[in-house]
Amino acid sequence: MKQISIAVLMGGISSEREISLASGKQIINALRKQSKYRIFIYDIKNDLGKLFKDKDKIDVAIPALHGRFGEDGAIQGLLELLQIPYTHSNVSASALGMDKNLQKKLFKEAGIPIPDYRVLEKNESFKSEVSQLYSLIDKKKLVVKPNTEGSSMGVSICQSRKELDKGIKEAFKYDYTIIVEDYINGTELTVGVLGNKENSSVLPVVEIIPKTKFFDYEAKYDGSTQEIVPARIPDKLAKLAQRYAALAHKTLGCSGVTRVDMILDKNRIFILEINTIPGITKESLIPKAAKAIGINFGELIDRLIQIALEEHGAKKKS
Repeated sequence: MKQISIAVLMGGISSEREISLASGKQIINALRKQSKYRIFIYDIKNDLGKLFKDKDKIDVAIPALHGRFGEDGAIQGLLELLQIPYTHSNVSASALGMDKNLQKKLFKEAGIPIPDYRVLEKNESFKSEVSQLYSLIDKKKLVVKPNTEGSSMGVSICQSRKELDKGIKEAFKYDYTIIVEDYINGTELTVGVLGNKENSSVLPVVEIIPKTKFFDYEAKYDGSTQEIVPARIPDKLAKLAQRYAALAHKTLGCSGVTRVDMILDKNRIFILEINTIPGITKESLIPKAAKAIGINFGELIDRLIQIALEEHGAKKKS
């Protein structure tokens, strides 16, 4: 049986480089356990030239990349130019998944509930817009986040004018556009979706209990967060969470596997964002959710590769 040549793309130059390297190593270890795969490894920070040179040898690329230049459509566009089939979402879905403002607009149009939010641009008028937010922060908590970052980088929960100023300053370190949304106090949930926009399956709902005040960067990767699969919520709400996750995946035209983060406030669910290349490390949520329904790590990677081959064609274009 002919080996399938798999290129694992990892590292990169985003603020999530270390997580990408960890995800890539997990994927490589899983692939090495199966003789049907021939593995090529590329750190996108240093190996783009090597990728160009090897393009005709590659059957499928797995972008184990998070954040900018990995999850935003950039690497997907490059792979399209090189005519290399790849796992996860295409250029447009990846770009939309990275842009919180645009995805929120599409979710709202699709009937997916989201928290109320405002957009701030770093320009001459943003200070006057901030002053308008002071009346809101006097009444309720607000969450400030960069528009195009992942892993909760640059995210702040604010409950005073001083904290709001600090949070806005921090978020602007990562992006010229930031999101200020209402803080929803509830149970943090996440739901994985596996497949393409036409044919997908939904993974069990995961309940997230961070030891910190919210599921921030450290809580996601330091092993301190308690994750319960399936979530301890009524079946009716679990099914609703899965329906919203599947709809979010389909609305953006995603493929491969996504993770949809949400908050349950009493009996109301609010979608926070979608991750088009969720982390795949020992602490990551997607492998845990898949395992809960009998899909081990190796099988999960197999499915992603199969979806990519089906979407792009079993044979690489010449």
